[in-house]
Amino acid sequence: MTLCLSTTIIKPEKDIPINNAIILLHGYGGDGKDISMLTLNWKRFLPNTIFLCPDGHEECKINPTGFQWFDFLGRVHVRVQIQLFLFQD
Repeated sequence: MTLCLSTTIIKPEKDIPINNAIILLHGYGGDGKDISMLTLNWKRFLPNTIFLCPDGHEECKINPTGFQWFDFLGRVHVRVQIQLFLFQD
């Protein structure tokens, strides 16, 4: 099985060799472009670094323009069902 993620890539300035790589993962409902904004400041302190900012592999359930790494709402729903089952009379 192959999984290919859409990724925003921020490279070092021209003619600067790459010695490091940092992968930045966005939060729930975000995307790679959102989290890549951090690199604008970090590039000054990490000049030999390439930044990889992938999008989550699933469309976000509550923000269809964003992505998610796992189904957060599904997990909450299962937890609520378990709690209701455990505490019923």
